[in-house]
Order: sequence, then structure tokens, then C-alpha cells
Amino acid sequence: MEIISQSKHNIMKNYFLLTFNPLKWPGGREGFLDELHAFKNGGLELQWSIQAHRQAKVGDYCFFLVQGVEPRGIYGGGRIIEEPFVDENWNGNGRPVHYVSVEVEIFTDYQTPLITLDQLKRFDAKYDWSPRNGGRPIPTETALKVMENIKK
Repeated sequence: MEIISQSKHNIMKNYFLLTFNPLKWPGGREGFLDELHAFKNGGLELQWSIQAHRQAKVGDYCFFLVQGVEPRGIYGGGRIIEEPFVDENWNGNGRPVHYVSVEVEIFTDYQTPLITLDQLKRFDAKYDWSPRNGGRPIPTETALKVMENIKK
């Protein structure tokens, strides 16, 4: 397993925390397993809602965090591959939401996080690792600590 190096990502300007709650996701566990299968068999691109859409740029890095169920933590990540865009909310409420397309670089079953919530809190105890809405920026120093501890 190769550790994601800081030098591989040092040209990025921003890092974001994108959240996933399996209890609220309409595709359920089956939909997630389809995504995991696609990732393992050639690649995966995901569209994800992002709160900080004005800051998000092509090439920025996003971490995927599971919340709402245990074990909570980071289970993947990837790069933004196109500028943010607006579409209907994934939850079906009819409101528009900003999204980014992310080319997934690392991905695992959300029941086996790459980095647990407790570990994340040790990297940065002041950062809110349990946000109500995902797509929030992560301080660069904190994001680099996360990257140094993710194994590929």
C-alpha cells in the first residue's frame, strides 16, 4: 500500500469534507456497493453536493466522511474534475443544490473507514468533523495530516 504523499497534492488550493449518511441515502447499502464495485473495476466519478461551491475549483481534493452510523470516518477521496454546477437536491425536496464531480482516487467500504472519527479529532480537535451539511473546507494543514495517514 502506498501512502498518499503531500507532494502529489501540493498544487491543490483547497480541501473539502463531503459527508455521507447511509441512513438518509436513497440508494441504500445496495447503491453504495454498486459504487464500490465500479471503483474496483475501472473507476468511479461521483456527483456530490457541496456547501462551499464558490471556493471549489477543478483539481481541489475532497474527502468522503461517513456520519450518522458507526464506524464514522473517512472512507475515500478524490479530485474535483469540473466546475461546480446546480441541479435538483438529491433528497428530492425540489430545491436546487450545488454539486461537484469528483474522480474517486481512493475508496473503501464505508463500514471500514480508512481513518476513524477519533483519529480525525486528534489531527484537528477544533475542526467540526460532524457538520450538519457537507462540502465544507478543511484547513490545509489538517487536510495534509489526513492525507499522510491514508493508505492507498
